[in-house]
Amino acid sequence: MKKFCCFLLLVFSFCLIACNNVQLMENKVGSVSFTLGEVLAKEIRSVASFRSITSGTSYTVTGVLSGDYSTDTSVTVDSGALAKATFSFENIPVGISVTLHLTVQAGNNLVWIGNSESHEVVAGNNSLTVALGRVSGVLMWDNSSVNIAPYGNYEAKTSLLTTEWPYPVWCFDNLGNVYWYTDGQNGASRYDLQPDGSYISSEIFYNAPPFYAFSYDDVTDILYGIGDGGSVKYWSDTESDPKDIMDSEANVLFAGESLGFAVHDNIAYIANYAETQDGGEDAPILGVVQFSSYKLEDTSNGTKNATLFLDNKTFTLPEIFGSNPPSSQMIYHEGSLYLLLSRVSIDTMYDTSVPTESYSLGAVLKINPDTLALDTSFGSQGYLGLADTSQTISGINATDAVTDGTVEYSGPDSSNDASVFYGPQGFVAIMPKKLVIADAGFTMSKDGVQAKITKKSRIITVDLETLAFETVDVNGSYYQPSITSTGSGYEYIKQEETSS
Repeated sequence: MKKFCCFLLLVFSFCLIACNNVQLMENKVGSVSFTLGEVLAKEIRSVASFRSITSGTSYTVTGVLSGDYSTDTSVTVDSGALAKATFSFENIPVGISVTLHLTVQAGNNLVWIGNSESHEVVAGNNSLTVALGRVSGVLMWDNSSVNIAPYGNYEAKTSLLTTEWPYPVWCFDNLGNVYWYTDGQNGASRYDLQPDGSYISSEIFYNAPPFYAFSYDDVTDILYGIGDGGSVKYWSDTESDPKDIMDSEANVLFAGESLGFAVHDNIAYIANYAETQDGGEDAPILGVVQFSSYKLEDTSNGTKNATLFLDNKTFTLPEIFGSNPPSSQMIYHEGSLYLLLSRVSIDTMYDTSVPTESYSLGAVLKINPDTLALDTSFGSQGYLGLADTSQTISGINATDAVTDGTVEYSGPDSSNDASVFYGPQGFVAIMPKKLVIADAGFTMSKDGVQAKITKKSRIITVDLETLAFETVDVNGSYYQPSITSTGSGYEYIKQEETSS
């Protein structure tokens, strides 16, 4: 009996080993690889040359897998070996879906971005191809024209069109192409990013454009916008009029004069503005941001319907933003929503019994698209770049009839200038792991018996991993119209514009 039990144990052990071997064979793995190649290497060198990057600069090529499996790796090569830059991800389970994201840096200068289509891993080697986009150009506008320049080389700007104020409504797609509408145009234009960093007209024109906001859904390749009256529209084809989106009750989806609008992967995100006054009649009126999201679905008749996904997620803005809607813009970027808020305002000084107030400030907020909640770890209580400094300037003589006035200015000063906004005007480029933001406002000081305004116009790059600001001053004519005494009550202003 004892020998028989040993025999059974031995048979069981062999069966267990056999079963394990079968499981190992069934749970196959694959590798995911990518090689840059000569064609792409040539184009990257062209971009680098256009940005005055020397031929001896080393290139760092980074690949990131996302989807059902996450990992990353990078290689550093010299210019001559760029085409042979290769990396491979091993032991990836068969059957899962992954996307490869590619970035190429020359020194600290990010020159190329791209990503593959979603790929289901099979056994053996999976060699992926990457549909490439580049770091986009940077939009720069003034009172008469819209320009675009290579990132970091703003003197090399080219004029895309002439226009009168206000600035255009625009958005970028993930390939760096730019779409915009301006007053005087009877449609929306698209200009395409070229390998050397320049832009040319695509000859693609979208009829009857919205007026308030654009958003390009990079997953579905559809342009959306908010039309006159606040209706949400989309273009199923270029050269055709945009179509309305209907909600579940057969009403046109309405965004109003929203603070922010973005569409990604058939979900529309809308941020609206409301007011609250907690604490009685003497309490300040505060702004409230109301977020909603809608699932967009195609119908059998070729239109789109919207189903409410998340409704009326709110948070109250700091008192410093005042009781009027701030200027704003929102984008979907790398899995998050980013909302810009700006307050640039000058009060009047006709009654010196009360101080006049002036504001030049703003912030960028990070919103979770799955919950529409404010990320309070992003900046100070969720407001990255919001200045908390102010100063009082007294003894101002405005006119013969108005003397000894007082100005209270809220905005940056020399202690925090490098880490806060004067007045963010929009997301003016796309770049992996970063936000590129136009920032324009002013500082105030005293010059004799006058209040002195110095304009500030900058391009700020926010590193989304460190939250550090990189600022570059540009000519004071960009991003804000001239600040004059006309209509402001500041008849005593001495204005000084910064130069590039």
